[in-house]
Amino acid sequence: MFTKDVLLTTLKAVKRADKTKFETAEAEAQIINALIPLPYIEKNIIYSFYMRGDKWLQISDLSNYSATQCKNIRNRALDALLYQLNNARFFYGAGNCD
Repeated sequence: MFTKDVLLTTLKAVKRADKTKFETAEAEAQIINALIPLPYIEKNIIYSFYMRGDKWLQISDLSNYSATQCKNIRNRALDALLYQLNNARFFYGAGNCD
């Protein structure tokens, strides 16, 4: 079960390319799969902030939203990611799902 803390820690570990914190390969694969159905702007903001390490002003300029709105979009995307991750029918490494 993913919690918001686990999700944020995994995203930050991916950003730092820190592969020792946990099984980031498995968690990262699950997060990437959960990103797929999100709207483009949510994917873009999550990718820009967590994967590329952009600052909020850079993200704001690229997305044409205010920094505050970008943070709100990020929060909405994180909630959607948590829902996707916790309600997925198949998790990598979970074995057979019948």
